[in-house]
Amino acid sequence: MAITQHTVGLNTANVGTWNAVDVICQLERGFAWAGMHDPAVTGITVGFSSFYGGGYDVTKENNYTTYAWNDVRTTALSGIGTGATFNVSRYRGRVSAITLNCPGYGYTGGELLVLAADDIGGTAYAAEDLYIRPSVPIVSVNNAVSYAVTFSNYYDAVGEDRNGAVVGVAKTITIKVGDTLNITNNQTSTAYNINICHRLTQDGAPWNNVGAADTNRVYNVTNQYNTTPGTVTTWRPTPGQEGVYKIKTDSTAYHLYWFDIVVQPADPADITYQTFGSETKFHDKHFNTSSTTYAQSGVLKRTIQSGKKYGTTYTAFSVNHATDTFDNDVVSILAGPKYFPSWFSTSSNYFGGHGYGQRFAGTPGSDIGRNQFLTSSNISIWSNQLRNSAPNYRFGNYSSDYYKLFTGKNTGFQLDLNIYRSSIDPNFIVFSYKAPTKSSTHISDNTFGTFFLHHFTTDLWDLDELFLGGVTQIHPVTGNNTTQPNIEFVSTLAGIVESTSYQKGANPAFRSAEMGYAGVEHDQVSNYSHYATTTAITAVSSVTYPSTNMASSQRIYYRDSSLTWKSNYGNVTSDFNAVVKGLPLNGALLPCPYYIPDDFVLIDFNYGTTAANIQQGDTISVSGSEVYTVITASYNNTDSSGRTRGIAFCARTV
Repeated sequence: MAITQHTVGLNTANVGTWNAVDVICQLERGFAWAGMHDPAVTGITVGFSSFYGGGYDVTKENNYTTYAWNDVRTTALSGIGTGATFNVSRYRGRVSAITLNCPGYGYTGGELLVLAADDIGGTAYAAEDLYIRPSVPIVSVNNAVSYAVTFSNYYDAVGEDRNGAVVGVAKTITIKVGDTLNITNNQTSTAYNINICHRLTQDGAPWNNVGAADTNRVYNVTNQYNTTPGTVTTWRPTPGQEGVYKIKTDSTAYHLYWFDIVVQPADPADITYQTFGSETKFHDKHFNTSSTTYAQSGVLKRTIQSGKKYGTTYTAFSVNHATDTFDNDVVSILAGPKYFPSWFSTSSNYFGGHGYGQRFAGTPGSDIGRNQFLTSSNISIWSNQLRNSAPNYRFGNYSSDYYKLFTGKNTGFQLDLNIYRSSIDPNFIVFSYKAPTKSSTHISDNTFGTFFLHHFTTDLWDLDELFLGGVTQIHPVTGNNTTQPNIEFVSTLAGIVESTSYQKGANPAFRSAEMGYAGVEHDQVSNYSHYATTTAITAVSSVTYPSTNMASSQRIYYRDSSLTWKSNYGNVTSDFNAVVKGLPLNGALLPCPYYIPDDFVLIDFNYGTTAANIQQGDTISVSGSEVYTVITASYNNTDSSGRTRGIAFCARTV
């Protein structure tokens, strides 16, 4: 029954300092040891090159209301990819906007995907099946070539392409997938700007005599719509973007000068697709230390139950790197069932793209609260706005909710991430931060955030309908003069939530399985404005130091044989072991969805020495064959009794 242990250290022996990037990399290595990273994936969709269908309701031609369907699942009519979803809008009876929501994986580019008519309005909107060809990111293409074309005068080109020289007006530029096309704009007037556009506008109309706009600019072209002489517009088309495009100005007046770009397919054997994550790496990471407005982040992709629609959970860990703020010792934790890695759109509004990158995805109000991925950068994991919407826990200050854990902010000291893995259930793993080289007189001086991710299956939930988004932190009441030692089990009930007042959250992700335990306030018709009790807290008090009657506390059953219990029927002197097993994940949750394995316990103790400095890693021996290691504890070692009394959360090591 002995657990296994591992330590990932930073700044060993205090030789330097550590920062937010180091903390993210430390977590990455810790999850690698724990085997929690999913294998690498390739062939995610990052946009699309064309679409057709969708239907047109002529009766709504004069209806200027926009109707939207979010996170619409696709069926692949060709190829082997799976999981891509799209957001679709209608305006004046037509499909007016399509944006990639969730990327899926396993695509090679150019597959034919279909969104069923019933999922984008059905008969009420005269909808028809909508067909889309996705594009996927690459690392390189063998035999790819870089071409340069310069425009002067009025779209007068000089340059080269796959067929040789490109000279004159209204020509065709031919390249292949993986080639890089650089277009320098040296034209006479700034009115003649460079845009690479799709063959159709966003409402499905043909491109003839239609100027460039956000609704038809290709999503992965840099420096579009530029007017500064010498500016270079660059495009490297990816698999799935084969076809014909137009180089346009934003005006329809100059369409006689417009160029065609023909993108030919590359040899599939020449393509190296971009990979995300691995069994030793985060699915996605974002580091930006140039500004205090950014957070350093890593996203853990882990499969809890394979073969289920929501059996995979993405958990983001985010740390503010600013050294002059209190929050740089805080790791924010957010979770969701879908995630969009990196950023491939040069604008969140350009046609065929995916909105903002490095964000949680899914259905607003279910998977991602109310945040719309297209209109606000605040939903990206590098944004401090998203990070700060993670509810907050500070010792002794219930300022909102509890998605944040602490590293101690002792950047000049060694920081260990200690990991404890159950041998009974290897999916149960406890993580705890400790600064082992920092002096202390109490465990709270150098032991900090202790937590475990919810990573289990249960008959209570069906992961075809719900995802596991929670994390439980183990918070001891700190300080060596604690009047009532106790340990709190604090469980989050939603993957994402905006913090509000004490123990309340607005706009939680309702698909989180644990949200069934949240008390929801306000009419649910409003979708995004619910206030909910998005945490559950259980405080387990020490009974060896009962300064209060603890009428409402969870209490450990304990008897001390040094005391004589008198009754009319004789004296009672039996000992009852203070080692408590069979711990619920959180005593506030009924029915309990999971019980902590028996190699993790609570131990109530009454030690006959004052000022004892019980530390993480100390051992408590019940017998020669039953030994426990302290992970975290709450105790008083300064009272007048000359004793050290309290409660400890421990793991069995023998």
